Amino acid sequence: MLIVNPAAGNAKTHKQLQHNRTGARQVLRHFMFWQGQRMKDAAESAVEKGPHRGRVYRNVRLPNKKIKRRHKASAPFQSHADLSKRLKKSIGWKTTGTHKMAFGYGVAPDKKNPMPKHGPYLEEGTTKMDPRPTLQIAIRKAHSAANADFDRALRKEKFV
Repeated sequence: MLIVNPAAGNAKTHKQLQHNRTGARQVLRHFMFWQGQRMKDAAESAVEKGPHRGRVYRNVRLPNKKIKRRHKASAPFQSHADLSKRLKKSIGWKTTGTHKMAFGYGVAPDKKNPMPKHGPYLEEGTTKMDPRPTLQIAIRKAHSAANADFDRALRKEKFV
């Protein structure tokens, strides 16, 4: 959660946000848009380029009936190794007004890319499998840039 208060050395910005409600809503919408896009990009890059240090499987049959000669699986607590690419395509985000943003598998419903049933099992793990927390990794990466995105939104609406 990001809180703008006068004690943080930004009293002028805080006063402007209080008096200009429409501009404040625009700032929050821009901020949530950039954060959602940053989280989605971080999740997709973690799946594509992530350091998968798991077991190597040979002669794996893909859903389109082609055979991949080698596939390196993900180790526990790394981003998942997406063999069919269905889970990666289902990652999305959605904002509702200025008060809510959802991010995860199948959040922005798409008829082409619905959420596969194994999404929650990969993210949270099961009794027999450790989790592969792709979304948590993405949220951590985006959280570090939250202040920069908020400053960018303030500059866009000319509050700073």
